[in-house]
Amino acid sequence: LERLAEQTGETAHASLISGRDLANIGVVEPTRANRVHIEPGLVLPLHATASGLAVTAFLRPEQREAVFARKLAAITGQTPTSRDRLVALIEQARACGYSTADQTFEDEVYGLAMPIFGPDGFACGALAVATPASRVTEALEAQIVAALAPAAREATLGLGGRLSPDHRITL
Repeated sequence: LERLAEQTGETAHASLISGRDLANIGVVEPTRANRVHIEPGLVLPLHATASGLAVTAFLRPEQREAVFARKLAAITGQTPTSRDRLVALIEQARACGYSTADQTFEDEVYGLAMPIFGPDGFACGALAVATPASRVTEALEAQIVAALAPAAREATLGLGGRLSPDHRITL
């Protein structure tokens, strides 16, 4: 997380599946004054965060369907609350290998995330970077994705995980 925050200049955090959602297990904030603050232990809804979308995209199919069947609460005006919109975001994450969330959990916050895989080859958590939405550019997004890929690979292997053959980004 320290390397990820340093490489991107943004807040890096890790989460693992805990019950029906994710629990934030670690955060490293950059030194800049304008940054996203995330509390350790924060619960991250699967439908409303970049981490949740990245994890949901690479869950077992029956687990993914269970997420689609939930009542999707609106947290901000941008939170996906329909099954169709959530399915589209998950399909996009599966195709890209990472997810984005533009102000879906907190106004003015943009997140990017990649899954961490468990020993069974399915997602068990995520690594993510959160930035003020006003700072997001194509170049910054590309820089973050380039830093997330090796970090997610390292986290997966460090936890004894196995990379999913369905994951599109070369980890």
